[in-house]
Amino acid sequence: LYSAIADIIVYGGETEEPPEYGRVKIAIKPKFSDILSNSTKRDIISKLKKYTVASVTPIIVDPPIVDVVLRTKIYYRQTETNLTSEQIRNVAIQNLTEYRDTNNISKFGGVIRKSKVTTVIDASESSITGNVTDFILRKKLVPVLGTTAQYLLCYVNQFQTSCVGKTTITSSKFRTVNYPNDDSYMENTEDGVIRIYTIDSATASKKILVENAGTVDFTNGKVNINSIQFVSGSNEDNEIFISATPLNDDVSAVREVYLNLSIEDSILQVFQETA
Repeated sequence: LYSAIADIIVYGGETEEPPEYGRVKIAIKPKFSDILSNSTKRDIISKLKKYTVASVTPIIVDPPIVDVVLRTKIYYRQTETNLTSEQIRNVAIQNLTEYRDTNNISKFGGVIRKSKVTTVIDASESSITGNVTDFILRKKLVPVLGTTAQYLLCYVNQFQTSCVGKTTITSSKFRTVNYPNDDSYMENTEDGVIRIYTIDSATASKKILVENAGTVDFTNGKVNINSIQFVSGSNEDNEIFISATPLNDDVSAVREVYLNLSIEDSILQVFQETA
């Protein structure tokens, strides 16, 4: 019916809250995009009709996607290799990409284990002595520009609680109707309140614009954004990327949530070991 599928999961509507009896939900992650176009959805549903019974209605839903982004520091001995630090970085990226693609790591209901990822990095080149890798969970928010709305982002993993001076939640830049000339960002306080701030161009210091823009549910891994009107996002598609630090080394997804190991957006730094 449709060949360009990265993964698919089917579940009964009766398992939803509230239950939707007589419906079958189909979550499809395309290979080359996050969601299917409306025309592709209609075409698939039309082709499914000859396989379904009258009492069951198939519905294609857009999958919630949680990106797992790596923040990695790789250490190596220069005396044991002819490769440059950039070449070592490229080899590590190649190894990680192969690991992800050949082991079907990115998928619905998946699990990504830090121990496996760090082992793959260490095995990339014999001169690598070790690495320090942190996982960052990231979701893409596509706001309705010019419209006041609330937003709920679910990461399906517990968050680290914030320490003094350190935020669990970060975001890419955006602008709002109240501050249309200021590139703004999100962070959270120790007690889980989301704030919006900008960087003062004259002093390069942080300036709080909104003291209470939402809340963080550390236990359930959720970000609640209060009523807000965005006027622009971070890129030409006006997307905003909101990231969180998970509590555990291993991250997982449930049922229709697609867990994506995003090598392309990860940051790998390579350092020569001095000792």
